[in-house]
Amino acid sequence: MIRRIACAFFLLAVSFLCAQEAGLVGTVIDPSGAVVANANITVHNVDTNVERRIITDERGRYSISPLSIGRYALTAEAPGFRTVTVSDIYLTIGQKGVADVTM
Repeated sequence: MIRRIACAFFLLAVSFLCAQEAGLVGTVIDPSGAVVANANITVHNVDTNVERRIITDERGRYSISPLSIGRYALTAEAPGFRTVTVSDIYLTIGQKGVADVTM
């Protein structure tokens, strides 16, 4: 009986912790609309100063998950392009935010 209660508590705790996460996806393009592959993406949690980095794929897409809920700034960098920062990205529980970037 104690084992069942402990197992139920563990499953409840895991589901609660997973629900406190979010994600961020997007596409990086140039001014003509062409995708920018291999762009460096940095996502910075403004409240905790935690950063995550990723590189866009061959279609200019990126996906970062899991992220803690909170306020973020995203920076995109690629050779030959200006650096672009998207500020005031707010992620809530279970959200998959979208931040597309034009360099």
